[in-house]
Amino acid sequence: IVRDLIREKKNQRPIPRRAEPDAPAAPPKTYPKEEISLLELLVHHYPDVQPLIHDYLPSRYLADPLCRELVELLMVDLPETLTEGFQDFDEERQRVISRIQVEESRAIDEETSSIELAQRYILLFWKRQLEREQAALAQRTDLPNEERFKGSTRIKHDLHVLSSGWPHAQPMIEARLQAPS
Repeated sequence: IVRDLIREKKNQRPIPRRAEPDAPAAPPKTYPKEEISLLELLVHHYPDVQPLIHDYLPSRYLADPLCRELVELLMVDLPETLTEGFQDFDEERQRVISRIQVEESRAIDEETSSIELAQRYILLFWKRQLEREQAALAQRTDLPNEERFKGSTRIKHDLHVLSSGWPHAQPMIEARLQAPS
């Protein structure tokens, strides 16, 4: 009987364990499209656009901390810094750096130069910042109505100036950058 049981056991195939479903992989982190595009522009057209971005776009206007960090790095170092020190960056930064080095802004063509594109991004980020300031001002109940009205009028005016294009917006941006915070 024991031999029969042993033989029977040998002839039985093991029942495969049902594989546990893997936890769904976390989707890759997404970054603001315009911020990634700005980084691509900086990497691929650095000599043309870096001075403009440095002078007219405060990095605090970028929403994503990683994009902001990389823009700040590119304000003081050449794009080659990203490849030379690639292994020193963590995995997330390596993914973003790889992406911005491989991709190149498709918005540049015969009609749009890298400088014009940089100006558009600067105007876009300024517009978003002014809209945030406008929303914050509307929420402030500690200010007298007259002061809120003056602030709101100035922001609306500056938003209009931004929509008029770079030649009109540039002096306003310069004035705001020089004004005390």
